[in-house]
Amino acid sequence: MMKDHQRSNTTTSGALKLGIAVLMLIIMTQASKPVMAAASVPPETIEVAADLPDSSVELVGYLIMPPKIYRKVKPPLVVVLHQLGETHAAWRKLWESLYPEGIAVFAIDLRGQGLSIYDLKNKRNRAPNTFLEGEFLKYPDDVKFLVDTCIALYGDRIDASKIAVVGASIGANTGLLYALKEPRVKYLAMISPGLDYQGLRVAPALAKIKGVDIFIAAGDEDIYSNLSVDLLTDIYGDKVKYELYSSMYHGNRLVNTTPDLFHRLLVDIVSRLRPDIPIEK
Repeated sequence: MMKDHQRSNTTTSGALKLGIAVLMLIIMTQASKPVMAAASVPPETIEVAADLPDSSVELVGYLIMPPKIYRKVKPPLVVVLHQLGETHAAWRKLWESLYPEGIAVFAIDLRGQGLSIYDLKNKRNRAPNTFLEGEFLKYPDDVKFLVDTCIALYGDRIDASKIAVVGASIGANTGLLYALKEPRVKYLAMISPGLDYQGLRVAPALAKIKGVDIFIAAGDEDIYSNLSVDLLTDIYGDKVKYELYSSMYHGNRLVNTTPDLFHRLLVDIVSRLRPDIPIEK
């Protein structure tokens, strides 16, 4: 009898341990559900299209909005500008890292690229190689026009009091010239800029700009951009921060293939636009 009683206690103790383990597993599973749900919630993507005032081209951009699960406050705004031969989608990796931080991204197809090729006068799409230098000079005004349109339409849903801009190659030059026209720009990242891309010259703009934190990055084997940045930082080193990365890549590809640069951009943007969010530096 004593042996049977001991066996019964042992069995009861094992069952109790199993029950506790199952209960803990259920609690942990339930606790993890919001996290897993949050990680799988896609952003809201809103197309913003507007006819340019000169009636030349319809410009198209995409406002990437964080879903409500990531919003404690109105999301601040980052404007991203791609290089030639790319589209707004070249920034996908960046916006997929920013929207879970509660930050909205406005990704623009620059004139002559992506979907920003519809000729309003002739009622048809134009081939990208038909856009000439004089039209590239309009990029900064194009960006201001489309960003202002976006804010006019959705300003009640975003916080546009402080804007960050990230540009690659000609998008970097455009971003600087746009920042001269837009006092709400407080941070600018220029990836692989050049002294002069398609007539968009940056040295005169750097001489004039004030009140903007500027970060410049280039690959050490990207000859023209590297030489351009060396000259710019020699002259305007007090206005910019600069990092040279071991890479032959240029513009968007430099960002997407260089983890240190990508992380630097995330830290810079989040720390300036969402200082309430801790982020590992």
